[in-house]
Amino acid sequence: MEPALYLNSHAGYPEVLNAVTRRVAITQRANATSQRTVVITNSRICRIKHDIVEGAVMISDGGRLRAAVIRLEAFRGRWRATYLQTM
Repeated sequence: MEPALYLNSHAGYPEVLNAVTRRVAITQRANATSQRTVVITNSRICRIKHDIVEGAVMISDGGRLRAAVIRLEAFRGRWRATYLQTM
């Protein structure tokens, strides 16, 4: 049995049923996954020092073009992002 039908048979309040039905529809639309494919169209990496690297990428999702930049610094044997920005 559908939850809305269950509510209708037990609550007896049509306005409650209508509100719940609208909310379910809104939630289902919000949770729908997008099938856009993200593609990195261009990338650049620059080694500033032996322990500092900066990089930039151009990202296209079909409708929009974005840029992202990152600065990585070596710290205790691992790379740590010290700066990250998307535009």
